[in-house]
Amino acid sequence: MKQLNPLFIQKAALSRFLSRFFMLVFSIFSMQCAMAQTTLNTTAIPGWLNNNGNGTVTFNFQNTNSYPIIITGVEGIVGTAGVTSADVWVKTTPVSGPPGAISIANGWTQMATGTFTGVANTTTLTTQPFLTGISVTIPAGVTYGMAITAYVGTAGRQRYFTIPTAMLPTITLSGGGCNIIRVP
Repeated sequence: MKQLNPLFIQKAALSRFLSRFFMLVFSIFSMQCAMAQTTLNTTAIPGWLNNNGNGTVTFNFQNTNSYPIIITGVEGIVGTAGVTSADVWVKTTPVSGPPGAISIANGWTQMATGTFTGVANTTTLTTQPFLTGISVTIPAGVTYGMAITAYVGTAGRQRYFTIPTAMLPTITLSGGGCNIIRVP
């Protein structure tokens, strides 16, 4: 009669235990990594209008989560139809007041760029995609300055809203642990 080696039995039991342990850890890790998508819609702010010309829009983007988030798309409004370029610029310090030139020399980093076919809209708050399928990572616990541009050559096409004094000093739109903070 053959005798089983006790060391072999211990190794087999340890192997089964480790397999189950790693499957459990992987399952927990997978659940922790599953994050929901959040959309922040600035046109939902009461009193906002499509009432001005064209220009770059600047604001602060705050990620209060304990993990980084990824911006995958940007929408906006343009006042002129046709092929339009769009950019997302980020500055690792918040914007306070006029941002100065949006350029590498002024501390800004271009994080996404692309083109889209603009649909002229000078009256409603109906947005259209400017950039899709992008990947702009904002680390956990930071507030960055952001600039969104839509243009052809040097001519701006993105519509903007001048915030009236009654809505100042700041406007914050929140969702999913993130805040869009518009400062004068």
